[in-house]
Amino acid sequence: MELQYVLKIHAPGKINLALQVLRKRDDGFHEIRSLMVSVGLADELTVECTDGGIEISCEDPNVPCDSTNLAYRAAEALMRRSGIKLGCRIHLSKRIPVGAGMGGGSSDAAATLIALNRIWRLGWSRNRLAEVGAELGSDVPFFFWPSGALASRRGETIEPVKMNWSGFAVLVSSGDHVSTPEVYGCCTPHHQTHDLHSLVASKSAKELASQLCNDLEAAVFKVAPRVQAMRNALIESGAASNAIRVTGAGSVLFELFDDRQAADKFASNAATCPLVQSTWVVPVPAQPS
Repeated sequence: MELQYVLKIHAPGKINLALQVLRKRDDGFHEIRSLMVSVGLADELTVECTDGGIEISCEDPNVPCDSTNLAYRAAEALMRRSGIKLGCRIHLSKRIPVGAGMGGGSSDAAATLIALNRIWRLGWSRNRLAEVGAELGSDVPFFFWPSGALASRRGETIEPVKMNWSGFAVLVSSGDHVSTPEVYGCCTPHHQTHDLHSLVASKSAKELASQLCNDLEAAVFKVAPRVQAMRNALIESGAASNAIRVTGAGSVLFELFDDRQAADKFASNAATCPLVQSTWVVPVPAQPS
């Protein structure tokens, strides 16, 4: 069969404005409550229809190109659930760092399901695709409504929200690859939650900054001490405020700004820190692809 269709799709990253870890569940996962928003740093997937099988390619040596890749698993799950007899070839152009806590692999999986739904002309709703995504990983369902959402249970239960604020985030990476299971393995649940809708209603970066929280932050610092050292260095140098936070269970820190000029100034100052490998200034929330 000749190639029927080629589709390029963006897979945005996310940051956790709040991440509360409540308890460890009987199934081994943790009960969480989180407010996630998408950011304008995205992977790009080129998805092609083939006459059978699944092929994954990526220039990033840190990304597996076999059946352990979440995009591969997403294609495999959709093939199984739909009974489709076609195949696909997926090329990943990675921009979201691996192990950054930004959900890059989960976003790639969601983008794969969305792209193949179009290419294979399945006509499935996003809710139905999100059900498939929930089998692959806790963060995957968020990326079907990525502007902003409250996530609960193990992260797969999504309540889309419209943020009152929009602006810019500066992302700062130490380059460390942090293992999510390892972070959760040494975190201490707080067993308490507070209403996150006040974050949704916030009108400024300053108002948001006073409410940011991440119950995994101490565990990230334990697993990846360089991330804590980077945060401390940025604060001590005056480049960052105490509001700079870890996102998710990864190595990326973020700080929020109302205007691009202030964000650019912060990014320039942060880049002079020897522990900082990369910085990005990105809009938040980002618009869905």
